[in-house]
Amino acid sequence: MTLATGEQWTRERLLEAAARTIDFERVINARFGLDCRDDRLPERFMNETVEDGLPTAATLGRLGLAWAAAASAPVRRRGSAS
Repeated sequence: MTLATGEQWTRERLLEAAARTIDFERVINARFGLDCRDDRLPERFMNETVEDGLPTAATLGRLGLAWAAAASAPVRRRGSAS
């Protein structure tokens, strides 16, 4: 996050931002009549196969995002060998 935003992000700050996001989503959901019974991850989150933390090419294709498969190739990290 620090590299993406130019601001200093600690682990604690990131966890707080995540908690704020989740809690705010729950407030919005409550305004639409949803409650804890509706606060579940989609089934695909539990069953979808991923490669290296990325969706598979088949998943991207099914979602109409086949073009993104090539774009999702890993980018060299700072400090790693070329």
